[in-house]
Amino acid sequence: QKGEHVVLKEQIKNAPSCKTNECIIVIFDIPEQEKTVRQQFRRLLKECGFTKLQQSVWMNRCAILPFIKKFIQQTKSGEWIRAFRAIDIV
Repeated sequence: QKGEHVVLKEQIKNAPSCKTNECIIVIFDIPEQEKTVRQQFRRLLKECGFTKLQQSVWMNRCAILPFIKKFIQQTKSGEWIRAFRAIDIV
């Protein structure tokens, strides 16, 4: 499983940029009893260049939705993590 996370992290780091006015927003609320998953996810976001907007709201300008989906599937954390493609309007 650790190897899968290393590969996933490298895929995210090498993902192409989003269109000029697009970004990926990730919102999560992982419960305390799943502390390990929460720590892994925050570490992944930090290491992959996400910007923290609020404690559990992060943003990135790369086309990484498939990789976030893969992390969610690997950790069975879909009920706690949401990822969106957003468009800057201003």
